[in-house]
Amino acid sequence: MFKPAIISFIIVASIYAFLAAFTKIFYTNKPVENLSHLERNVLYDRASVGDRATLFITNLFSSFISPPVYILAIVLAVIIYLAM
Repeated sequence: MFKPAIISFIIVASIYAFLAAFTKIFYTNKPVENLSHLERNVLYDRASVGDRATLFITNLFSSFISPPVYILAIVLAVIIYLAM
């Protein structure tokens, strides 16, 4: 029972961190004043590989306290559990 939950959390957290570090999806509708320096660099395509890696790791660890990640992980775990 726990394996689908853990696997789904890892998948959702990784996708969330990847989208936050390598795309502009999370930053286009936010005011520029509310973005960090790294997020602004991603938004304006000035981020280096090191900036993106730092943002990826930061978002990967912050996904442990992010409710949308948990909600999506629960939904994915239920789907995986029902498919087994």
